[in-house]
Amino acid sequence: MAGKRGLREIKELKKSPLMKILLERSLFDEKTLQILLLYYSEKATSFEEIGKRVGMGRSGVWKRWRRGRRDLERAFCTLRLALYLGLLDDEVAGLLLEDFKDYLELRRGERTVEEVKERLERRMLLALRGMAKVYNGEEKFLSKNNGGRKHGGETQKERR
Repeated sequence: MAGKRGLREIKELKKSPLMKILLERSLFDEKTLQILLLYYSEKATSFEEIGKRVGMGRSGVWKRWRRGRRDLERAFCTLRLALYLGLLDDEVAGLLLEDFKDYLELRRGERTVEEVKERLERRMLLALRGMAKVYNGEEKFLSKNNGGRKHGGETQKERR
């Protein structure tokens, strides 16, 4: 029954506009996310069983799982580096701190999944709105007068 639950959760995630945005902007592709969700929601499941559920071979599932774990670690290290160097906006850092607090409270049994999910979604929307302003501003800057460069935008030196 756990396998069916995992697949239902994946289908539900795909319906959420917020999850679509997050997946688009994340390091994960849909298949890798499915594999990670199945693996971590069902500790006893083998890569072979997961492969049957997602239509892949055991070796392919393991490679996707390994890549997903590596990407997750890189994302975590990137976030830690941004915190260490002071690159995060105060508002975004505060939202992330609240997310981590809720996650810990859930793990300790102090909050329900529904409570935490609602709170996380609300803060994710706030964070995405804040990041969208910065991202869209940067997008305009990069696309404006790219001077024939392959990737557009100005170099660091030209910005000064």
